[in-house]
Amino acid sequence: MIQEQLRDLRKTSGLTQAEMSRRTGLSQQYISRIEAGKPVTLETMEKYAQALGQEITVGTRFYDALPGMVVRNEPTHVRKLTNVYRKFIELSQKEFVILSHEAALEALGLFPGYGIGCEVDYYAKEDAGVLGTVFHKMDDARDIGYVECDGMRCTDTNRTFNDVFEAYDRIDDGAILYSMQSYYLHHGSSFDTLRVEPQNRALFESLIEDAIYY
Repeated sequence: MIQEQLRDLRKTSGLTQAEMSRRTGLSQQYISRIEAGKPVTLETMEKYAQALGQEITVGTRFYDALPGMVVRNEPTHVRKLTNVYRKFIELSQKEFVILSHEAALEALGLFPGYGIGCEVDYYAKEDAGVLGTVFHKMDDARDIGYVECDGMRCTDTNRTFNDVFEAYDRIDDGAILYSMQSYYLHHGSSFDTLRVEPQNRALFESLIEDAIYY
């Protein structure tokens, strides 16, 4: 958990909870709350991390690898705190989540994202109840399949595109076309390696030309 890493960083730095309280302006009781893994705001955790000269860390080594999971080893600090990343951190305090739909397109580097205020879709066993997110039920993470990108778990490329196609009525056309074009250009000007489910094939084919010339 993120809070465990923060606690370990404090101990490694030779600081007591009382000293962290003075550095952050947070009560010692609240410092204990953070380190116990209880739900707190992202801003609070950032304040804790900054007092240690760090940024919020989400390292892949804190996740249990599942069979067939692709893991990209990430640096020990966050390169950028996007809205999607912030939501992932907030969601992960409550549930084991996998980002999906447009949030996954952004995490995969296929789409630049919308910035602050966009809804973030995710899979989890239970609804984390986080404002500005859309919950999708999963029974087992192995049924979904995921990769890790920039410290975030997200659906793999094939699953992401199929999810987006199935939710076409509520997904912005620009996000779909931009992402399809990104995929096309980064795969030798081809969609041959993209596995589109039969129920989504007609929609996918109708978007190909627009995506290529987007």
